[in-house]
Amino acid sequence: MNWERLKVFHQVARTGSFTNTAFQMNISQSSLSRTIMQLEHELKTRLFHRLPHGLELTPQGKNLYTVTTRMFYEAEAVENLFTQEKNDPAGLLRIITTISLASMWFPYYTPGFCEKYPDMRLIITGNDDNLDLNLRQADVSIRTFIPQQPDLIQNYLLTFTPKFFASRNYLNKHGEPKTIEDLDNHRLLTYADYHVHPYGNSLHWVLNAGRTMENLRKPFLRVNTGPGLLKMAEQGMGVLAMSDQYPAVQESSLIPILQEYEGPGTKVYYSYPKQMKGFKRIEVLNTYLQEILNKKEAQGKLKTT
Repeated sequence: MNWERLKVFHQVARTGSFTNTAFQMNISQSSLSRTIMQLEHELKTRLFHRLPHGLELTPQGKNLYTVTTRMFYEAEAVENLFTQEKNDPAGLLRIITTISLASMWFPYYTPGFCEKYPDMRLIITGNDDNLDLNLRQADVSIRTFIPQQPDLIQNYLLTFTPKFFASRNYLNKHGEPKTIEDLDNHRLLTYADYHVHPYGNSLHWVLNAGRTMENLRKPFLRVNTGPGLLKMAEQGMGVLAMSDQYPAVQESSLIPILQEYEGPGTKVYYSYPKQMKGFKRIEVLNTYLQEILNKKEAQGKLKTT
């Protein structure tokens, strides 16, 4: 079987697009399409469904992608074996995370990492869908625990615990709630209804704090992104429940309220396929984040003592 065709197939399967693959590999779309057609002819099966919005793997294509992914892991492992002791971490690392983490958390840690490891290149994608790391989306996931995937290494990073915040302008106009019951008479900000994954009911904790699930408060305003909610709260639109583990929250003008209350914690993990254990470009980011977060936690404990 032609190895070059398999490499082209692997890249097309990973991006789901002839256009994106052509750009990444610096070859024409017509050449890519011709290579895929030749491979399909050789294997006597269709590998992709051609759809208006892109390409979708057929069942046979998914099986082949599983095989080529394993082949690329093994090829990279061989290269890694002979280079990891000689060179600093280098290469491309594709990270999938949530929209909120990508926009309100990760940007605060990326500059220091890139300065420490200048030969690393990152692609950070925020997506709240339930993604499978073994099916082409990324090398690393930073999000909640991914169940039913025993082929992943999942290292705990930190816990996000929602707390209450409001702007000074809002509190001047509407008063400050003193008890959890007082929220019944305040404007509450929350995520849009369909924005459920990956944090579950903790997204809507502001609506059910101190209440039963059958008797929820009504939100005043809903936004489907964390940055949007944060900005609305800063503009004085209402009370927000969000974790202060987000540096964006710490640096905002919002004022903590009802500080004796906090919502259910959401644990976040650094996850990657077991086949990539020992790869410097995979593990170095995990180590860097662990060191930074442990240092911040230690500093926080010192402040409270």
